Parts: sequence; C-alpha cells; structure tokens
Amino acid sequence: MKLPLAFLLPLVAFAWSKALSACDDCVPEHLLRSEAFGIDIASDCLTIAVQHVNGTTQPIASTVPSLRYQSLLAQLLAESDIHPYGYKNDPPQRLGGIPGDEEANRSIETFSQEINRVVTLAHNQGRRIAHYTVSVPAFFTQKDEEHIRQSLSRCGLPKPTAIQSADFAAFAMLDTMDCLRQFEFDCTPISYDTTTTLFIEYSNATLSGFLSQFWGGSYYDRVAYFIDARLGDGSREGKVRSERTHWGLLTNRIKSLLEDFRNDNAFKREGFRVSEIVLIGQSASGSAFHEALREAFSSLSQAIQIPSYSLDSVTFDPIYVAALGAARTTKYFVDVPSPLGCNSEDIKCTKIRTDVLRDSYTQRVVSDMTN
Repeated sequence: MKLPLAFLLPLVAFAWSKALSACDDCVPEHLLRSEAFGIDIASDCLTIAVQHVNGTTQPIASTVPSLRYQSLLAQLLAESDIHPYGYKNDPPQRLGGIPGDEEANRSIETFSQEINRVVTLAHNQGRRIAHYTVSVPAFFTQKDEEHIRQSLSRCGLPKPTAIQSADFAAFAMLDTMDCLRQFEFDCTPISYDTTTTLFIEYSNATLSGFLSQFWGGSYYDRVAYFIDARLGDGSREGKVRSERTHWGLLTNRIKSLLEDFRNDNAFKREGFRVSEIVLIGQSASGSAFHEALREAFSSLSQAIQIPSYSLDSVTFDPIYVAALGAARTTKYFVDVPSPLGCNSEDIKCTKIRTDVLRDSYTQRVVSDMTN
C-alpha cells in the first residue's frame, strides 16, 4: 500500500531526529528559490494556494465548477465503495469495476476544463506552476487519481509532486513538528503523545467527517471517516427536507462518528480527547452549520473531550485549507535533500539555504513597500 505523504512527513522527520545521516549533495539553488503550489479539486470549488520561499502561504485563485463537473463528482461518489465508514488509509474501490474508455475520456475532458480555468487565473497573476501537489476528495479511487494526472498533462502542467486526500492535505497545515533549520528541513516532533484531530468537510454536495490520530511523534493514521451525500448543504437549499430536520441529521451524524469510534475501540472505558477541529469546504463557514456543530459537541458523552469551539476559533479558511496544506507538502519535498531521511548537509549547502531565505525576506519587504 502506498503511504500518504501526510504519513511520510512526520515519519521521515522522526527518523532525522534520531541519528545523523549524510546527504548526497546540496539541493539545487533554483529549487530552493521556487514557489510551491497546492491545487484542491473539491466537489463544488477548485482552489489554488502558494507557499512562498520564506514559508508564508497564500490563497491565490478559486472557481466554481460547471454543473457537468458537479454531476461527475456526484457519480464518482455514488460509485465509490466507502459506506458506511471508510477504509482508513486505503483508497476506496470503485463499485461496478473499471470504467470504459468512452466514460474515462469524458471524465478526463471534464476535469481538464475545470483545472484549466483555475490554473489560468494563477497564470494571469504571472505565476508559473512548476511544483505542486493536488488535493482530491477522499472518495477518489486510484483510477480517478489517474484521470486527474492525465487531465493535468492536458492542461500543460508538469507531473504533480503528489496527489493526496483533502484531509491529509489539511493535516499538513497543523503544527506537529518543530523545525530548527531553514525550509522545514531538520524537524523533531512537538509532542510524542497521541493526538486526535477531527476534520469536518461541508460542501454543497456532501458532509464528511474524518478522525485522524498522530502518535509517537512519527505515525499518522486516519482511524474512521464517513462521506454522506444526503447531508450536503444542497439538500437543505433544495428544500429536500426542513431546516430543522437537516441540521438535526447533521448533528447526529457528527456525534455518531465520535461515539461509534469510542465504543468500537479501547477508549470505551477511559474515553478520548479531540485536540483540534479543522473545517474544510465551501459551505463550512455558515453560522447555522457552526451552531449544528456546537450542538453535536455539547451532547457528547463526558468520555469524549472536545476543545472549546466557536466560529472565532476556526484557524484556517475552510475553502482554502486543503490547497494551503498541499502547497506546504510540495515545498517540503522540493526543499528536502536526498536521500530521503538524511539530515546532515555540507556547510556549503547550509550557506545556500541561509542566503536564499535571507533574500526571500528582503524581496518580501521590497514588495510590501511598493504595493
């Protein structure tokens, strides 16, 4: 099984913290000076973010896709074997087998059109997307990811650094590692204790919940999740059911994810604590949605501890958090020396990194003064 990048990042950093391992050579300076991008392909929004050389991240573009695209993703979800709960880190399988050539070509064409639209917005800002990671819905199969790769190629983009699920991309934005050297290169875990993060994605198409654990300073795993097309914001706007019924069902679905995980695991007696809540999605900023979450959290058993939650406590913009995390993942792998896991560079390499970082701050100050 391929390990997700969000898993590999802390694992590699943990290995670095344990022993010195010489790197082969310096990372080329032009790579260190390059911007890194993240492209999030969501059900009802495509976004692009950038990580600058100095480490800051920035949203740069978003588009609302066509009805044809939205119908395609609804079909892919319906054909993805992820119910009632997901399969942790394993990619879901497609129900009904591999799509035929005609169906595959239609999917690739639809993806290409929408990716080209959002990428054009970035190009119009004078940005050249050479290094990037793509974030995709958790229900995408390996065949769906292959269609994305072909679509990216049709749009004239180079091969992506990686393709990862939106919740894994969002995890990259969390502060789990302490990096003492430039470019997030030589890192140690902030904590070796087990932490549990709740990712909640709310879009027009779906409601999704993901429970993920990071433990021992080196291991990351998605331990439970669901994706429910019946509880997307569109089911409320379309008056499929009353407002009260919709928010009640949403509240119970989030609550069930947490309670079921507690009952099915060793936490049954002592409970567990969610250390952070991360929201993802186009519809995750609404006040009614936040009120439904507060209702879900307040009605949990005392064995499940939830951090103090309010609209003001949301750290990342839900629309861009996956794209921002994907950009951060990209920059990490662009800047990292080889072989993967080495942590001791020649002094000349350190000087190059220091010079590049210094220049990036100087360029930012000049840019701020002229804008």
